[in-house]
Amino acid sequence: MVHRNRPYAPAAVAITLVLATACSSGQGEPASADPGSRRLAVQAAPSTASSTADEQGLVPVIEPGMTPQNKKEEQFFTRAKVLDDIAAYANSRVEVPGPIGIVATNCDEENANWDSFRRQIRFCYEFATKARELFQQPDDKGHKPAAKEVDDSVAGFTNGIVFHELGHAVIDIYDLPTTGKEEDAVDQLSVLLLATSDDKHIGYAIDTINAWGGFAAADEAKDSGQRLDQYADEHSLNAQRFFNWACWLYGSDPAAYESVVRNDSNPDGVLPSSRAGNCETEFQKISKAWATLLKPYLKPQPVK
Repeated sequence: MVHRNRPYAPAAVAITLVLATACSSGQGEPASADPGSRRLAVQAAPSTASSTADEQGLVPVIEPGMTPQNKKEEQFFTRAKVLDDIAAYANSRVEVPGPIGIVATNCDEENANWDSFRRQIRFCYEFATKARELFQQPDDKGHKPAAKEVDDSVAGFTNGIVFHELGHAVIDIYDLPTTGKEEDAVDQLSVLLLATSDDKHIGYAIDTINAWGGFAAADEAKDSGQRLDQYADEHSLNAQRFFNWACWLYGSDPAAYESVVRNDSNPDGVLPSSRAGNCETEFQKISKAWATLLKPYLKPQPVK
């Protein structure tokens, strides 16, 4: 069972995502009213973490934290084997000419990026701390989450961001074409990799959605000059990323995630019904597009 509940409210829109999958069928995938709807072109195998790096793919690297807070995040990444799990899962899905580092590092900013020169996906400790501070906030009833829940959510957000950067990496390495904004395209790949997997990775998608909702709420407090910079940025606005991710996850299995849609019978949903109606088609197009682009590099997956 996957359950995530985080309260955030940018402007008049309640940013609270409660997505509960049906009980697992025992194959690492949530049950659906239409099992065939999840028979996607890019299909996942259950994730298994490995302590041995795949030198032909992604390799986890944890650099020493240079500040007291970054040292805490370094210890968390080491203890929880966050990057080991990400590398093992990504290497089970997509072939990349390695080694390519997934590096937890010091940046003096809240960010992550694909470094083509170093051939590294770099994830900043400061970004983990920003997410941690968000996930530590009490819910609308004043209940603070347990430390383990916060850690799990930070790991989930890290997955969402690293797979986003993996999208930049494969576009760069394989010289893949994109139409529209590349940032949106790699968000779509990240959702696809997480939504077509097991309950754990679906939960990671929900963590990432909740993070974008929380960041969107914080954006409301920014002055007009800061907002202008956001409007000019190559990334979609945090609120847009929240709704996009929610739409695409819902579109991956509408029967399992129907509670996310806001309508007369479900006023607590977060995704407007006007958007929800197209989400399944959006997700199918995303799946087809990335399956076409990555076809030579996808690793065979066991048939379920």
